[in-house]
Amino acid sequence: MDEARFVYLVSQQPAFALSVMAALVRYQRGSGMPEPPAPGAPPRGFRVVEVRPGLIQLRSQSRAANAYLVVGERRRMLVDAGFASTAPLLAVALEEAGHPVETIDLVVLTHEHADHAAGVGCLPPRAVVAAHALAAAKIENGDDFATVRDLFGEEAPPARVDLTLQEGSVVSVPPWRFDVLHTPGHTSGHLALHDAATGTLICGDTVMAGGALGGVFASGNISDLVLSLERMAGLRPRLLLPGHGYVSEDPEADLAKAVIRARGLLAETRDIFGAMGASPAGLEAILRSAKALAR
Repeated sequence: MDEARFVYLVSQQPAFALSVMAALVRYQRGSGMPEPPAPGAPPRGFRVVEVRPGLIQLRSQSRAANAYLVVGERRRMLVDAGFASTAPLLAVALEEAGHPVETIDLVVLTHEHADHAAGVGCLPPRAVVAAHALAAAKIENGDDFATVRDLFGEEAPPARVDLTLQEGSVVSVPPWRFDVLHTPGHTSGHLALHDAATGTLICGDTVMAGGALGGVFASGNISDLVLSLERMAGLRPRLLLPGHGYVSEDPEADLAKAVIRARGLLAETRDIFGAMGASPAGLEAILRSAKALAR
């Protein structure tokens, strides 16, 4: 790999930069090879939790994300699909909930991460798959940096996205009517679903119960995360359904905590950059690499 490509990957792909840092640490410690991963426990399934009539949380018992089943009068929507490796277990949970996987009409992906999206390739082809356009691009292009598939050590079979959603789109599963909110921060193409009539907010990995943050990955941004959290808080949801863990018992308090934490993280980042001192060297290296790659 030449310098131009190396600089480009380090500056544009956080996962690559972290891999380089890990390799340097191993080199300093006298070991050039990564340690073999510890044997993992077999994947566990999904617990069926009825949140309210017509709304079921398929609570993950593993590293896969939660899924949510919305049962309408004429159609069924699944939000997120877990890993490919947990797809058979998700099918078991759907069967237990009384809605076999073959009856799913629509699958909405909150974002492109493998723990939310990789399982969609294992679902029956009759289901329409929808995601934000920025997430769809990463899934369909097999962007392993963005989907963080390798970090999970999981496979991600080829997947299609049939329908792209954007801010202002509406997903109708009568009597449910979800407004699509573009909520970047965790990733660039993250979305949330808000049913104003019931105060239900399916928020993906933007925030968890207790006000925990889902983190900022690859295409994400801390400032965007702050904006998305403040926007969610302004909705004053009565039900907050996160991508991992339990349903929030106090959405208003949890969102307020998350906003404070995200703003604190932004302030700490600013302080660290200030302490390191601004240098034009990094920018100059990136500009040189862009010019070299354009030749």
